[in-house]
Amino acid sequence: MRRFALCAFAVLAVGLMLAPGALASTGVKYAVPLSTRHSDLAPAPAMRLGADPVFSISGVVRNFDGSSAAMAYVDWGWWKTTGDYRVNYGYGGSSEPTGSTGAFSLPSVASNSSVRANSDDLRVSYDPYNQPDGPVLLLLDSTANDFSVDNNGTLPSPFSYALQPSEVQVTFTGLSSALESGQPEVWTAGTLGSAETSVPLTNGTGTAFVMPSSFNDVVAGFYTAQGALTTETQWQGSDTAVVAGVPDTTPVSLDWSQAQHAALAGPLCQHSGKPGSIARLVLHGWPQSEQAGFTMESNTQGWIYPQALFTSTGINETHTEQLQIPPKAAVDWYQMHVYRSDVGDPNGILDLYDYYQVCTFKASASTIRHGKAVRLSGMVPAAAGKVTLYSTIHKVSGQPATLAAKGWTKLGTYKVASRKFATGLLHPKRTTYYVVEYRGYAFTAFTSVIKVTVH
Repeated sequence: MRRFALCAFAVLAVGLMLAPGALASTGVKYAVPLSTRHSDLAPAPAMRLGADPVFSISGVVRNFDGSSAAMAYVDWGWWKTTGDYRVNYGYGGSSEPTGSTGAFSLPSVASNSSVRANSDDLRVSYDPYNQPDGPVLLLLDSTANDFSVDNNGTLPSPFSYALQPSEVQVTFTGLSSALESGQPEVWTAGTLGSAETSVPLTNGTGTAFVMPSSFNDVVAGFYTAQGALTTETQWQGSDTAVVAGVPDTTPVSLDWSQAQHAALAGPLCQHSGKPGSIARLVLHGWPQSEQAGFTMESNTQGWIYPQALFTSTGINETHTEQLQIPPKAAVDWYQMHVYRSDVGDPNGILDLYDYYQVCTFKASASTIRHGKAVRLSGMVPAAAGKVTLYSTIHKVSGQPATLAAKGWTKLGTYKVASRKFATGLLHPKRTTYYVVEYRGYAFTAFTSVIKVTVH
């Protein structure tokens, strides 16, 4: 699978109404990420450390078996208000990676509990290159904390927070034989937090981590060859109590025939275009009365929202949503998300997405006289390499449908430097359409088509 850079931390797609409660014990094992799927962090509001009290907290991160978790990162922040989870998290800061004892220390943290009780958050993620194989965890999220009360200044213990997970067995029905030995990512969530695990399957069964002290929602999904998570199935049950370091005795069964799907329409090579382009995200199997929200995430620009809302009216409904790339979007790759947006629904961790690459392509003149020259240039989301220029004199409705570019004539290749490319002078004898094939960050694709009119 194609792999993408992992942020130092990520936010699970959890639409939970977080109830006040004691700190849940959490913990983590490592995973090399299959994608950047849960980098669901909205732009952080400005810190007010000059006005708010500052506290010192510390703790220890442990694996499920109780061993110390080295090279784990612990981030802190707050759930600010009720409502859409994507816009109510404030990122505060991060610890240095834990050492051999699994200990972490955060000397200057603020609390949001004066605004919303027990809304402070601790998140654990692992360095993806320093952990053993086995069931792997990308992220643990310990919510419903209060840094203003539970901190090193008021507790005698040097470690205020002990972070260690529980486990639950997940069994899939309805999988193809190819997927039964696959490795889906599984998200578990409850009122006190969530966990994300990359789970190796044997005959459709694997083990995922859980945030104590309970969970009530499980979502799972497999990735495509491009790293895009395009299907998920979800279990929604009553609260199941779990204990750190102790496996849950009741397996969770996920029926793959009930999975929801979301993927961009058209072939992969067309999932690319100029700023302002329209991308069509197609939903399949959407349950009746379930609300979907749409948004985008840029690798460099962060979250772009809101995009749209849709509420299904039928059973297993199919719906196509047109999402516009911002007219001033950066040349980059974007995740096009659809997520469960029923505000206040405790079973809202569903979050599907696919990738779209933004590029530019322009001519030095859109109209020229016969015998005159034109130069083409642009930017693509790739640091180096080459682009291939194609042309046709026949009117086209869009990009080629395959990388073979049937019906187009190859004109040449041009070097890419700092994401930029430019052709030499071209002398089209009649009105001509041009397109460029490029090797992007996520996949090979075409730019938008441009037309040069010749009089």
